Amino acid sequence: MEPSSSKHEQTPNTCRLFQLPHPIILDVLSRLPIIDILHCRCISKRFLCFISEAEFTWLHLSRSPLCILINTRPLQNSRKKLQVSHVDANVGPKKGDPFYVCNPILGEFITIQPPYKDSQRCGVWGLGYSSVTNQYKLLQCYYPTVESANTKAEIYTVGSGTWRSIGSCASNHCIALPFDAFLNGALHFRNHLPKGGDFIHSFDFDTEQFGTVPPPDHFHFPNFKQFDIWVMKEYGVKESWTKQFVIQDIFPKGYGSDFYEPLVVLRNGEIFMLLNNEAIVCYNQKRKHIRGSKFFKIRSSFDTIAYTPCFVSLYNVAKGEQISRMHSTGVYDRICKDEFLRL
Repeated sequence: MEPSSSKHEQTPNTCRLFQLPHPIILDVLSRLPIIDILHCRCISKRFLCFISEAEFTWLHLSRSPLCILINTRPLQNSRKKLQVSHVDANVGPKKGDPFYVCNPILGEFITIQPPYKDSQRCGVWGLGYSSVTNQYKLLQCYYPTVESANTKAEIYTVGSGTWRSIGSCASNHCIALPFDAFLNGALHFRNHLPKGGDFIHSFDFDTEQFGTVPPPDHFHFPNFKQFDIWVMKEYGVKESWTKQFVIQDIFPKGYGSDFYEPLVVLRNGEIFMLLNNEAIVCYNQKRKHIRGSKFFKIRSSFDTIAYTPCFVSLYNVAKGEQISRMHSTGVYDRICKDEFLRL
């Protein structure tokens, strides 16, 4: 008579997957949905070892699907959870608050104190990566004093433990864009008080220089019944700007001047957008119709960005920093199950 345990799920030692060659095991695991990989990490130490390998982390990152990551805005008396690694104009730090850089999938984060606690922060800060030095860097612009009219810029290289000055910021009236604007090694932001067409600024993390991105010749801000999405086909080339989408009559019946932020374009051409930091809606271009999304049921207001989940550990990319972990990774299982949408 067979032991009763044999009627249950096979143990990791008898799992047929482990009988395959090592490269094939990594290949199979890297193709699983993110929630399944998280569950595999909890099954056995052997699964955990496979998923913790550098070869697996980079293989998975090359295939990782684009998702939507949500950061809720709790009530005043509610506990705030650290869930995002992106710092933008809506969820960014206030005066005296530290910066947090984290991998929400692994529950790892580091805390970076601002250069001067008594300084007044302006609207430009963000995390970027330098492919030349293979380092992550944090940009911070601030007013040295309350009376100061000019902003200063400093860089924090993750692992160094110190901030260093790089001179003045691009403009005293720049603010971060309300979405993940790191592209081609540069962080992008806009001028709140543009002069002529000079309203898209950038910061290159390789050269540590500020610059500008030329806008389209006929770019304009449309009325509240329509907005356009432009795409620069060749980065830095003004003539490559193309009007990719024209979204019309998007406001639901009975709504006023709502605020939409495009998040991701689905394979079928539909566009997920954040509506008034309260809901994620889907816009159908062919039907010119907007509908709610059943994937996201959130009771409080929130911020959200497009996000590519990965298993790259901060212990590998933030050496020299004090790395902390969330007390429980259960919150990340719920995030991936309830708030990630595979696109």
